[in-house]
Formats: sequence, C-alpha cells, structure tokens
Amino acid sequence: VPFNKLPDKVYLVRVSKHGYSSLIQTVNFKDKTKELLFSIKKANVIKLNKGQAKTLRDKKRNFSLFVHASIVKRFDGKPVKYPIFIQASYTRSGLGMPGRDMLSVNPQTGEVMPLTTAGAVNIEAYDSDKAPLRIDRNKAKRLGVTTKLVMKVKRKHKKHLKKLKLWSYDYRKGQLMWNKINNKIKLASNNLSNQNTAVNLSRNTTRVYYEECQEEADSIYEGISNEAAASEGRPMTTQERRERQVRLNRIRARINRRIVRRALPYVRMSVSDVDLVLINFDYPKPAVPVMLRLATTQFEKRYLVIIKTLYTYGSYTITRTFYGKDREASFRVLLPGNTKIRVNVIEYGKTDKLKKLLLAYIKNKRIPGTVKTYKIPAAKMKYRKGRYGKIVRMDGRAINYKLLDNIVL
Repeated sequence: VPFNKLPDKVYLVRVSKHGYSSLIQTVNFKDKTKELLFSIKKANVIKLNKGQAKTLRDKKRNFSLFVHASIVKRFDGKPVKYPIFIQASYTRSGLGMPGRDMLSVNPQTGEVMPLTTAGAVNIEAYDSDKAPLRIDRNKAKRLGVTTKLVMKVKRKHKKHLKKLKLWSYDYRKGQLMWNKINNKIKLASNNLSNQNTAVNLSRNTTRVYYEECQEEADSIYEGISNEAAASEGRPMTTQERRERQVRLNRIRARINRRIVRRALPYVRMSVSDVDLVLINFDYPKPAVPVMLRLATTQFEKRYLVIIKTLYTYGSYTITRTFYGKDREASFRVLLPGNTKIRVNVIEYGKTDKLKKLLLAYIKNKRIPGTVKTYKIPAAKMKYRKGRYGKIVRMDGRAINYKLLDNIVL
C-alpha cells in the first residue's frame, strides 16, 4: 500500500515462537512503514502441579517470580487443567518492549505519557489446554498467599524510588498501552549495602580496588593535620583531634560508597500481588509530540531509525523503518519532555543484516550511520486516548506535531 494511503487505524500484532516470550505491540501504520521490527526473548519456564508453589528465576538473576498454583484461574472462566506452565523473560531495552511506542495511560485521569523503563518482565501463564491464566484475587485472599516479583535494577534507581511506578499490559483485556497499577514498590530485603558485605560478596573482583581505596584513605589520613599545631611544634588538642576525625570519617564514607558501587552496581525492587501479565518498572514523563521527516534519492536502500533518550533515569527506545523507494516519510511520535534524544539512521540491505545491526546496537557497539542529537523541550499540554485508539489533546482536538528535523539521506 502506498505510504500516503495507509489506514489510520490501530492494530494489535502478536509474535510468538516456542521457547520464547510472546511480544504484542500496538501498531498504527500511519506512524510506521511497511516493515515492523520485533525483538523476542528466550523464556524461562516452570511447571506446577495442583497445590504446588515455585519461584521462577532467569539464569542471570535479573528477576524472580513466586507463584502458587492454587490461586490461578483461566481467562475464559473454565476450570483449570493441571499441570500449569509459567514462563517469563526480562528486558531493559525498548527494542523488545510490548505496547505502543512505550506509551502509558493513567486509568484514573486518562492521560497518555511516554515511559522510561528501569526494566520489565514479560510474564505468561497457561494450563495444559494452553488456555491463558490470571490470578484469582478471591482465592488468593482466602488462602492468604499471593504472587511476588523481585527485579534487579541499577543502583541509581534507588535514589528515585518514589518516582518509580508500576505498569501492566494485558492485551486480552483490550489494552492498547501500558496501564498504571497501584502496587507498592519496595526495596527487596536481600539488598546488601555495607562495605564489608560488598567486599565479601565479590572478593576477587573488589580486593585490589578495596586495597587501593584504603591506601588512598591512609595517605589522606597522614596528610590531615592541624597546621597550627604542626607549625608550633606541639601536639594537637582534643578539639583539633575531633575535627581531624570528622574529616577522616567523611573521606572514608565517600571511599566506602565507591567500593559498594563497584561491588554491587544493582539493587533489587520487590512488588507483591502482581497478575500474570507484562509488568514494567517505569518513570512516566509528560509527552511532547514531534515529527521527524526523512528523504532520500537512494531508492534501492532501506534505513533503520532508532530514537533513544539520553541521560534519563530509565531507558526509552523506539524504532522505525524507511524504504528508499518511498522517497520520503514522516514519523509522528510522542517523546518524553525535557530530555535529550539521539536519532540513529542506519542503512541496511537484507533482513539478516538488520538483525546483526540490532544486536550490535543492544550491546552498545558503534554502528556506521547518521547520528543526530536533539533537545526536547518541556511538555506544555496533556494528551489522552481518543476513539479508535487515536491519541488526542485533553480537549479532544487533534495533536499538532512539531517538526523536529528534515533528514536527507
């Protein structure tokens, strides 16, 4: 279909493969070209018989999920056929994020905002008939058990714990975007934060660094003296010794924090009573609508466009594809306000090459192509979900997308 005749409608596209987590994305073909990119993750699977309870973990310990088989129900309301199967995978990259361009909607206010993720877990549950399962809240309350999700996040998120919110995505309920849920996020009880535990936990990797820090502290300690006492050739008074000790304690505390950050770059967040759906730890940011135009005379080439935020708490990444034979295309997106973004335009030929480029990008390797950085201003308006999945202003009017740049390839 010619680009200018693509339908302005929203579709749900689901990609699944045995042994992998399914990926469901909400697609408006007006916002994308004809080629869609999906990054699916290998799933970790556990099997539960009736009455069993198990904890599902991935190999890298990015997350753990505790589930009791007695508190599940089928989505269609029919009796559960045991055994049941729980599978999950972890992602921190926007390339493998379900939903629509990492957009969220607040069920109370209806406001639509982009998310910058600290990490997400794609949870799926099926019984022996391959019927999808959900948590039965009434059973859970009656039995006094519930689910518990623990996820590893970078240590920097500990500072912003109050800003971190929880979001879920359940396409079977007709959701087109991430929905906010009010489960409380806590620091998991097994977090280690003191210097001794950190060094003992990772002794081989931190011993040299620890010794270097102690040498630095000792050298600073020797240099901390009272100039007046030294010049007069007298011992320091009690007050002068106290002042020196206070300065020394501050230096040691600063060095200890460096040791902890090196040994334990991650902390764990926990949340209880989550359903068996996609769960996302995110920072919502007010939206700014922008348009990016691309044009080329290289009609035989294809281009991958990656839009990524820089210097934010979490990660925001979306992709678009552009065919040279279309000559030009305009991408309309809602970006997080008051952020810096980087736009990578990468030329590729066959789909096999595209896979290699995406893997290289995820691993933060340098990829040749056009790279531009932009400053997105603070948001001035609020937006909500309109009819047929469209996003409109709060007053119901159409969105005016501001031109960000014209990129000629």
